[in-house]
Amino acid sequence: MFIRASKGLRFPISREHPLPPVSHESDQNLQTFFQSNPLMMGFCQIEGNDIRHVRDNLAAAAFYKRTPEQTSGKVASELGVSPWVIGMWIQHFEAAKETGIPQKFEYLQETEGKDHYFSTTLIALGESKEGKLQLSYTTHDLT
Repeated sequence: MFIRASKGLRFPISREHPLPPVSHESDQNLQTFFQSNPLMMGFCQIEGNDIRHVRDNLAAAAFYKRTPEQTSGKVASELGVSPWVIGMWIQHFEAAKETGIPQKFEYLQETEGKDHYFSTTLIALGESKEGKLQLSYTTHDLT
C-alpha cells in the first residue's frame, strides 16, 4: 500500500513502516490545523450534477458567510456556486479518481459582484457506502 503525495510521490506503508497510531492529542492538533487554516478546506462528495459539502473548515464556510455547521450537508448550488464551476470541479474530481493523483487547477469565480481567482487541489478519498465519490479539497483565494 502507498500514500500518494501531491507531487505524485509515493510513501510505502507496510508492517515494517506502519503509519503512526493516532493519539487524542494528535487528533486535536489535526482539528486545530483544519479549523484555523486560512486556506479553504473540506470534504465533499459528488451527487449527480452537484457537490455535497460534508465538512468545511471555518475559512471555507466564511467564504459563503456561514458557519461550518451551516454548510455541512448543503450542495454547492444551494451555496450560490454556478453550474459552470460545479461542472469543472466534477471533471477534476473524476480525473482524481481515475488517476489516483491530486488534481490542481485555477479558475475565476464571481461571487456577489466580486471576482475571485482560486487555486484548488482535489484529492480522491474513495467511495462512500452509497457509492458516492468522496474527496477532500484545499482552495487558496489568490485574489
